[in-house]
Amino acid sequence: MPPTPHASQRLAGHSALISGGASGCGAAAARLFAAEGARVTIVDRQAELGAALAAELQAAGLQASFAQADVSQRDQVEAAVAHASTTFGAPTVLFNHAGAIAVEFRDRNIRCNAVCPGFIETPHGLREVEALTRYGVDVSEAAIRAAQGRMCRPEEVASAALFLASDDASFVNGTHLFVDNGFTAV
Repeated sequence: MPPTPHASQRLAGHSALISGGASGCGAAAARLFAAEGARVTIVDRQAELGAALAAELQAAGLQASFAQADVSQRDQVEAAVAHASTTFGAPTVLFNHAGAIAVEFRDRNIRCNAVCPGFIETPHGLREVEALTRYGVDVSEAAIRAAQGRMCRPEEVASAALFLASDDASFVNGTHLFVDNGFTAV
């Protein structure tokens, strides 16, 4: 189901680059950020999924593009950033899985925060549950329900990331936002 633009438009005027944006939490963030007014560049190794998501967003009247890249390869990252900059202007919002820059770049008005989810209902999250089960860790439905109530939805992680990326969090820097329904509070 294509996203519909939100009335708040909290990311209007921003160019967002989302690494790992073709599926799971990255895709949920791409949908939400675009619906909130951002011009979104999806960066991922998965060309077919990334291109399909960008097309889905464009068909919904949102601004999105796709750049295939392996973020462990500097030249590919530079090419993806160049694509984002050429297409939508220099990125002002970055959603990725890398941390350790909050203090170093604070004086340049660059914030870095970490979203720390519990078990998420994504293909990756379900593979993680499978792997932990093979190692004898109890991650049954009952155990997950006891630890965090239920599986987290990708959109819930994207909503937390949206808050951190928006001006509503202008003084939030270097923090960990746990999106785990109390899992770590126990």
